[in-house]
Amino acid sequence: MSSTPYKVTKISGEEVHEGDELLVDHNHHVTFVGVDCPPWEDEETGESMPGRVRVRYAWGSVEEIDESRAGVFVDEV
Repeated sequence: MSSTPYKVTKISGEEVHEGDELLVDHNHHVTFVGVDCPPWEDEETGESMPGRVRVRYAWGSVEEIDESRAGVFVDEV
């Protein structure tokens, strides 16, 4: 299990750990690698960004994607 201060959960509520399988864009099987950043909001501008996670595709490529594409939520603990 990761020692990062983040909790990652699937939309179903199931907790996600490094090495777990996810579906990206509802049809690509990937392996969860870790969290790049939690969702954040700039109080001055009101700009907000979704959380970002790293996933590994079957062909070995690792990509940083928005949490919504992976069907997960990233929260700070």
